[in-house]
Amino acid sequence: MVSRQMVTRSLWFQFLVFALFIALLSAPGALSMAAGRSVYTEGRLLALVLMWAPGISGILVKWIFSRNLAGIGWRPGKFRYSLFAYACPLIVAGCVYGCVWWSGNATFSPEPFLVSLREQLGQPAITLFQAFVWFGTIGVVISLLSALGEEIGWRGFLVPLLAKNYTFSAVVWISWAAWYLYHLPIILFGGYHSHESLLFNLIVFAILLFALTVILTWLRLVSGSIWPPALFHAAHNLFVQSLFDKITTPNPSGDWVTGEFGVGLALGYLVTALWVFKRASRLSNF
Repeated sequence: MVSRQMVTRSLWFQFLVFALFIALLSAPGALSMAAGRSVYTEGRLLALVLMWAPGISGILVKWIFSRNLAGIGWRPGKFRYSLFAYACPLIVAGCVYGCVWWSGNATFSPEPFLVSLREQLGQPAITLFQAFVWFGTIGVVISLLSALGEEIGWRGFLVPLLAKNYTFSAVVWISWAAWYLYHLPIILFGGYHSHESLLFNLIVFAILLFALTVILTWLRLVSGSIWPPALFHAAHNLFVQSLFDKITTPNPSGDWVTGEFGVGLALGYLVTALWVFKRASRLSNF
């Protein structure tokens, strides 16, 4: 009979091997950033490599220790969880940015974004509605290609591994700490931050990431599938980074509100996380 202590040791050994693989796969990108290259100036390739490091690591560790990839959550799960995953980032971002525009802390300015989009697509007459429809359909699918890399690792491999031996709260705290540490190099060296102070960026992003960890962990466990958290991650990246940020011009006094390093999204997702946490306590496994 396998003791609980042996299970815990095996769990943490797999966790350490997983972290080691992530470090090795992320090393070229980290060295590139340390040399002064930014994820913005180097295009999307560097970001794509970094985002797939957890996914590849999770797949490798799962295969090494289990000789299969079962348990990652390849089945789609119930549709309502995917619907929530798609709609939640859009609603939260829409409310936050709408309030920011209304308050005057930022300006709704879609025209520069539309001009750039028209040039990229070679279409002289693209409206904001058409752009929104494109981003909300094809754009989400494209965004999913990168978001899936992170989610296979964090929610596909790590969350089920931790959930075998820990409560929902513990799973959230442990996976949040790992996910946050994974983001530190790109924040410190990769140009992934706002114009506010480094301390402000680190604190606000920690709050944002914690709220997202609660939501994504719940989605993974309640749906039994990797696809709802991956869809949520993709929708968040797309709607925030590629749409709302692009049609918003922050005023000097409002730069601390918008974006992934602004208090607006952090608080918006934190409210959502509190709502989710109450429902997570009803999971039979916890």
